[in-house]
Amino acid sequence: MEEREKAKEEARERKRKEREEEKQKKMEELGDDYVEEPVPEEEDEPEDLGEAPDLQKMQQDAKEALNTRFDNDLQTLEDITKQMTDRRMIVLNIVADGSVENTQKRIRHALKSYLEDRAHMYERAQTYKIDPPEVPFHEKSYTIRRSKFGKFSPISLLPCRTNDFALVYRDKLYYTVSE
Repeated sequence: MEEREKAKEEARERKRKEREEEKQKKMEELGDDYVEEPVPEEEDEPEDLGEAPDLQKMQQDAKEALNTRFDNDLQTLEDITKQMTDRRMIVLNIVADGSVENTQKRIRHALKSYLEDRAHMYERAQTYKIDPPEVPFHEKSYTIRRSKFGKFSPISLLPCRTNDFALVYRDKLYYTVSE
């Protein structure tokens, strides 16, 4: 480090001597007409820090990192949406590209039907379809009982010959003839 400093100092000293010699030569040539020119301040030579970073490569790397993060976030949202729909939860996709006010209007508009029809929504949430292979398990369980209609459809009062359209409503097992 000291050697570098010494080398820089020697280079500055040489430049100063060269300027003095040029000044002496001009004074001898011009004599009384000589006007001293302002001496520019010495500029430190920039240290060689190695190769300059490649700006385009840095921008490309940053762009790729952002795209990767966006893709990961999008995949996470899709996974969460799938999990919620699998659990029979309502998922609303709302575009939020505009202003806050417009986004709030879109949210209110999307939720309006659910808030107005809230009583029916609670009833629908208590109803779910059972796959045919699961029906015997639910018939034997003590948490869900057969309805008072038994093996008859509550809609048409016809006997149900299959378990294809079984559903549970308020812990009661109902059999329907069709969907």
